[in-house]
Amino acid sequence: AHLKRVQAFAGAKNHMVIMPDANKQQVLSNLVGASCGAAGQRCMAISVAVFVGESKQWIDELQAQMADLQPGYWTDGHAAYGPLISQQAKQRVLRLIAEGKAEGAECLLDGSHCAVEGYPNGNWVGPTLFR
Repeated sequence: AHLKRVQAFAGAKNHMVIMPDANKQQVLSNLVGASCGAAGQRCMAISVAVFVGESKQWIDELQAQMADLQPGYWTDGHAAYGPLISQQAKQRVLRLIAEGKAEGAECLLDGSHCAVEGYPNGNWVGPTLFR
């Protein structure tokens, strides 16, 4: 209306809007992969999902799928993703998880206390999901 240029959702904080008529299994699979793949450290990571209408009922299933993911070392065939890139990155993520809880967000899945056997000094954070 004012002929001003706008760049929204910049800074690689990608959002996903989920409509109720979407293919549920495809959406959940893509969302899990895009949010947790590469430990969420890639340009196409999804950090925010907006569930519209009846699709809100899919959140419990999303939580279950994310709970099944396990981080691990690259040679572990069961690992869904690896560690965060540095101790500083891990501390930042843990701080953000704590802030979300302190601000009243409902934490459905908390990966703050993740450990991977044999790698006690790794920068591990488990899948985390807020509503």
